Amino acid sequence: GDSHPIYLADDAMTNVYNNFIANCTNAGIRSNGTSATIAYNTVYGCHVGFSGTSQVSGGSTAFLDQAFLVNNVFDSNTHAGVDLHISSCTEHGANNAFNNGVDRLIGCASGNPDCPSGCPLLSPGTSVDPIFVTAGDYPLDVTSPLSGNADTALIFVPYDIDGTPRVPDDSEPGCYELP
Repeated sequence: GDSHPIYLADDAMTNVYNNFIANCTNAGIRSNGTSATIAYNTVYGCHVGFSGTSQVSGGSTAFLDQAFLVNNVFDSNTHAGVDLHISSCTEHGANNAFNNGVDRLIGCASGNPDCPSGCPLLSPGTSVDPIFVTAGDYPLDVTSPLSGNADTALIFVPYDIDGTPRVPDDSEPGCYELP
């Protein structure tokens, strides 16, 4: 089924770019103990946009401390935009847009005193309605507050999901570039 449309489950460095994921029953993108760069994705209407957790193997836990999320759009996910379970309160991403049911970011390693609720793991980020073209059509509208808002200094992917070239200093977060 569509429980996790993208599921990362190995220790290799992985790049996940330019995906559109909608209406899944669990996490749109799930990483289980991997080092991953998650960039320029749009996740809409899932339970969680991105879920990253520890991988338990042989009694030891490898926390997801090397995931990096940048220039993604997480919209209308019922539980959270991002649910991370990590061991430290270090920066794990920047310039993501959130418009979800509960929190934009939840979770930290259980009992970690350095990772209290509200830890700025994905700052800066934007809590805003991304304004899509229409319901069921998920490129950003020209009136979107995210227009030209991708931070291309962090990471730049030259083409969007449809093969449209991205403009280096005037690009949009999410999987679609404005024409």
